[in-house]
Amino acid sequence: MVKINIIGNGIGNSGYAIHTRELALALDKEGADVSIETQAPQGWEQQITDPKLLKILKKNNAEGINVAITMPNMWPLISCRNQPFYGFGIFEGTKAPIQWMLEANKEKVTKVLVPSTHTKESLVNAGVKSDKIEIIPHGIDLDLFKPTDKFDPQFNELLKEKDKFTFLFVGGWSRGEKDRKNLPALLRAFTNEFKKGENVRLFVKINTVYNNQNWNLANEIKKLNLNEKDGAKFTIIASMMPRNKLNQLYSIGDVFVMPTRGEAFSLPNLESMACGLPNITTNFGGQTDYVNKKNGWLIDYKLAPACEKNVLYEETDWAEINEDKLRESMRYAFEHQNEVKVKGKQALKDAQSWTWKNSAIKLLKLINGSSK
Repeated sequence: MVKINIIGNGIGNSGYAIHTRELALALDKEGADVSIETQAPQGWEQQITDPKLLKILKKNNAEGINVAITMPNMWPLISCRNQPFYGFGIFEGTKAPIQWMLEANKEKVTKVLVPSTHTKESLVNAGVKSDKIEIIPHGIDLDLFKPTDKFDPQFNELLKEKDKFTFLFVGGWSRGEKDRKNLPALLRAFTNEFKKGENVRLFVKINTVYNNQNWNLANEIKKLNLNEKDGAKFTIIASMMPRNKLNQLYSIGDVFVMPTRGEAFSLPNLESMACGLPNITTNFGGQTDYVNKKNGWLIDYKLAPACEKNVLYEETDWAEINEDKLRESMRYAFEHQNEVKVKGKQALKDAQSWTWKNSAIKLLKLINGSSK
């Protein structure tokens, strides 16, 4: 039995945390002896409701193969150990930092793992050797993310006027106009394209794990100068929601919209597809590995320097979506709802192949092959 020690944050609702624990649980189901090495806060045990995850978090495979789901600048602290080392590189722009290349190309790094073709290209553009990179995609739990017609009472307000055509966004928003998920573009497109009285609405669910305590939703909306007087209504939910409730939110929607500037993979895009929603999203990023013209609409863009002032993005470009094309696609979906249903069925079908189980199987084959 292969022993695998995953180094990463297995607690919380960030993308890194979800990746760490879901991959660990999937590896465990495939028969691997898995542990998670993490910096856990005091009282962390009370946050874990899954007994299998609790067991994995408490285990310590000191002699196991090390798989790091961390920033590459942390890799030297792990790759210096005597065991084989696999590091996940997760990046959203056109070119990863040069420092990542220097770490990735070191002899002690057995393989560099990436979640998508997009991220692989960003690392190659930085100088990482292509043959050292393997794509191990993110995934979803199909027992959790699936269509439903059963809703908890907390969704009663959202279920009102359920005959209205519903666009849905799920993701972070913490940096205003400069945020990578680019929610402001969606809010502008929606309120400019659709008017009050049209049978349409937009729901936005913000993952607040990325927001500091001084972040204020009302202030951020005010900065955008949206056409709220004449535009159609949108609703923003800025509170934590358990992941086992998200499929209920997705199932209220008709089309998922993500006008992102860049994604390494994008779990919300895939989660929504698994709940039967076609996607409208940027034709740039990891989500283009599974979003296509049969299960959604891909929007044109132009590359521009990343607008987030962070050393990670100093030499990279992000996509700036064509907001007119975004409006056109949303209008087209609204006026062609039979086509939306067809694409939604295709999205549901396509999502079945993108599971954490398949990701774990692919990683185990890679590890077993490398050890021979």
